[in-house]
Amino acid sequence: MKHPGWPRAFGHSFLAFAVAFALLPLLPSWNHPGGPQVAPAWADGMRCGTRLVSDGDNAYQVRSLCGDPDAITSWVEYRSVKVRVGNAWIDRVVEVKHEEWTYDQGSSRLVRFLFFENGRLREVRTGPYGEKH
Repeated sequence: MKHPGWPRAFGHSFLAFAVAFALLPLLPSWNHPGGPQVAPAWADGMRCGTRLVSDGDNAYQVRSLCGDPDAITSWVEYRSVKVRVGNAWIDRVVEVKHEEWTYDQGSSRLVRFLFFENGRLREVRTGPYGEKH
């Protein structure tokens, strides 16, 4: 009986893919000092001058380091959460205050969107190039 090898449904392209995937860790990284820097669509923080603001910072810290945002959008969300009272779990509705701060740093830089929940930075997103001159 012949050795079945790779299933015919996969063909040689699957083998080529598997070999290439296995060799990926050996390739030079694109995101290292000296290499091209690729900006993620979802960033962990935002640089303000020489300082970095990141998840968990409060709105006061961010404003004092980065200045006033170009725009602020606010809204309130109501969430149902389970709270332990004695030996029982009960449902409670809590108010969560959201803010989206927009920083447009000019036409040569990407716009940053900062999302706060109850005054704490939860997420930084990178948008298109800015429109300020």
